[in-house]
Amino acid sequence: MWALSLLTLAASMGRRLALRQAGGMAVSLASQRASAFDIEGGKKAQAPTSDALENMLPRNAVIAFQRNWPSIQLGADTYTFVLRERVQSPKQWDLVNSFLGLGGDGASSRMERELVNPMTIVSLAFPPDAGGDVMAEALSDFRRAMGALGKAAASSPGAAVAPTSAEVARAMRCWDEGRQALNRFYTELNTVTETERLVLIPAEPTAYPRSKERFVQLNKDAALCRNRGGEALAGLWGQLMVYGTVPGVNPCGDVTLATYFDQ
Repeated sequence: MWALSLLTLAASMGRRLALRQAGGMAVSLASQRASAFDIEGGKKAQAPTSDALENMLPRNAVIAFQRNWPSIQLGADTYTFVLRERVQSPKQWDLVNSFLGLGGDGASSRMERELVNPMTIVSLAFPPDAGGDVMAEALSDFRRAMGALGKAAASSPGAAVAPTSAEVARAMRCWDEGRQALNRFYTELNTVTETERLVLIPAEPTAYPRSKERFVQLNKDAALCRNRGGEALAGLWGQLMVYGTVPGVNPCGDVTLATYFDQ
């Protein structure tokens, strides 16, 4: 009976999680971005504060910033740790095109989800004279650079013949133009919010102050947690030693979206 009760509890929790996820499909895009950074149990990445956020900026601009800065920062990490390495390695140019959404549904690409969508929400929420115009222009430049990068990566003659050094250099220039556009966006957003929440991307990846190891571990732990049914179910079965964990050890890993940005 005890084992059956646990199974019933797990099934009930699973149904609630499924209903909550289904219900999330009906909310606005901004709310979707916000919920993506909520950890089950109510934990969130710590929100920045400043006089501009508390007293000067319109409320909808503040809400858009607070909901989307984690996505924008994580997008910058992906741009630095993942996309740059793929651009540098012509053997991975098919993954570059996949990231950009070329040859498929561009609206559902990682570039759109992790960078363009949250940046669009933020730029539209800020008044034109309070950063909105500058951010919109930077976002347009970024999209233009990514379009050029897609064309450069598509120039590879195939697996049998590697791109020339000039073609690789052209692709890297496109990546760097995108980097500069992102930095203009981040600089303006940091300025108008009077925060330093968004970290600029340097030309050399070794100068980027954020941790690649934590980025990799975050993705591993997130995949592990999904495979275990989410944090609530993973915690239940972890207590039963199903996953070989011990009491007090998070079966979803230690690097979560609630702790990742504290670096």
